[in-house]
Amino acid sequence: MSSILEQASLAGSTMLLLCGYFVILNYHRKKKERKPSRGDVLIYMVTWLAVILYAGSSLLLLLDKIYA
Repeated sequence: MSSILEQASLAGSTMLLLCGYFVILNYHRKKKERKPSRGDVLIYMVTWLAVILYAGSSLLLLLDKIYA
């Protein structure tokens, strides 16, 4: 059962990263066209925070599996 949960978690996390990637690309495209609004900047910052937190938690889980 945990295998199915791990796969679902991995799929959800991958979708989060892909969505984050497109949000960041969209921000940079808008930045070239005009000055981004405060909402765009907020979404950009929150997306980077989510990506950094996901990468950190994935690294901790990987280290836990290696050294456990």
